[in-house]
Amino acid sequence: MSDLNESHRMPANRVRISDIVNGKYFPSNAELKKAGYVITPYGRRLFRADILGTVTDRFVNADETYCSLTIDDGTQSIRLKAFKAEAKRLMKFEVGDRVRAIGKVRDYSGETYVAAEIVRGIEDPNVESMRRLDLLQLLIRERRIVNELKTIFDDSSLEELAQIAEKKYSIGEEQLDVMILNFRNTRTVDYKPLILEMLVKLDKGKGVEMRLLFEQNEFPENIVESSINELLAEGFIYEPLPGILKKV
Repeated sequence: MSDLNESHRMPANRVRISDIVNGKYFPSNAELKKAGYVITPYGRRLFRADILGTVTDRFVNADETYCSLTIDDGTQSIRLKAFKAEAKRLMKFEVGDRVRAIGKVRDYSGETYVAAEIVRGIEDPNVESMRRLDLLQLLIRERRIVNELKTIFDDSSLEELAQIAEKKYSIGEEQLDVMILNFRNTRTVDYKPLILEMLVKLDKGKGVEMRLLFEQNEFPENIVESSINELLAEGFIYEPLPGILKKV
């Protein structure tokens, strides 16, 4: 059973903001000595998050005992919150600053946020590029697991699904329940890692014609198109020539 101080001891997981926001929050319980956490749509349990993005909004109360920063990483936005002495450390950041933030995942009145512990400015744009690539590699692995479990979910019993999830991937009942909810909600499915993986496989060194991603893909055209547009907007891929795509 989780101790209330577990979130202090747990490592901070690198994660996209959208996976926090689209996940399900499980509140702390003092009686059960259980810390609060989020389970992402891919089944990861987050007590503490390590996120990176751009400050898009800033608020400081009148007596400067509270500060919040809204940060956006290209997938979604979330608020960092800090009080008293910690609030003063947040105040040095302004809208437009790029920051890396580590903190406990919390929820208040239905809003999931990050209670800031460490926030540092980022000057080197390569840090963001490397983080995005790291997260995409993780998402490719997570998406493969989701696809396998969803196939079992469609064709087998819940009991069999639970046994395979636990035995093969150490995914418990609580995590699996969240994943099943997202099996039924295609709006939370992220196809970008699969589109990127296909692009890399097709690229022989000079990039890939965009039409090939449509021709050699099982997904609907609107999904492929929106995934490509998002990958371009987020800086994961670029067009060295019109109609040619290449991974950054």
